[in-house]
Amino acid sequence: MRHKKFFVTGGSGFIGGALVRRLVAGGAKVRVLDNLLRGSPRQLEAVRDRIELVQGDVRDLETVVAASRGCDAFLHLAYLNGTEFFYSKPELVLEIAVKGTMNALDAAIKKRHQGLCLLFQLGSLPDAAADPHAGNRAIDCAGRDEPAIFLRWRKKSSANCCA
Repeated sequence: MRHKKFFVTGGSGFIGGALVRRLVAGGAKVRVLDNLLRGSPRQLEAVRDRIELVQGDVRDLETVVAASRGCDAFLHLAYLNGTEFFYSKPELVLEIAVKGTMNALDAAIKKRHQGLCLLFQLGSLPDAAADPHAGNRAIDCAGRDEPAIFLRWRKKSSANCCA
């Protein structure tokens, strides 16, 4: 992880902030793209002087392309979550999820990122019991030749998502 530069969309959210702190602790350089709609710079206070925070929107392809320039790996976590938004702004939830993911893929392909991970943190899944260690596997997307999609789940939801 040392000497790698990670680009993290949604890095000021709950899960994104935990991931960014973990990457920095491992010696990685990190650039975060977030519009701060749901996330908060407070999530990154502990590492603020060791990361780059770019305020922008994943729905804008040129912003994603420009912000990801020079990074070795691309971790896409920008989504609008929360029950309130699913009911009050369902179109926005879908727009950020779909357009943001498409822009993440397009930017990674356009910039020929060595690694792209689309990370989804899922709560409880019925088939998660089939592989109790699935939620604990390390995800290494740096150095991959092609984009990859990783689904990470746990049998029980946990506040310590990156342990």
